[in-house]
Amino acid sequence: MSALLKLDVFRKLPKDLTEPTFCGAVVSVICTVALVLLSITEIRTYLSPATSSMITIQSSHDSDKFHINMDIVMPYMPCDVIALTVED
Repeated sequence: MSALLKLDVFRKLPKDLTEPTFCGAVVSVICTVALVLLSITEIRTYLSPATSSMITIQSSHDSDKFHINMDIVMPYMPCDVIALTVED
């Protein structure tokens, strides 16, 4: 039985080693606030993903012209969130 007690991970510390201090309280509060803020931002980022697609055609000649036909079907996407940008 005494060999099993030696494997205890959560041992009791002597009372003189567990004295609370103001500095320890400040560090605990700062760490708690940081963990809460990081958790909130990670959950918010997870719940609202940002997606985008990009098609790029690079040409070495300025006078080249391209004729591009695109047929894209998005049955569950509202039209007000779809955008197409053409850059010259």
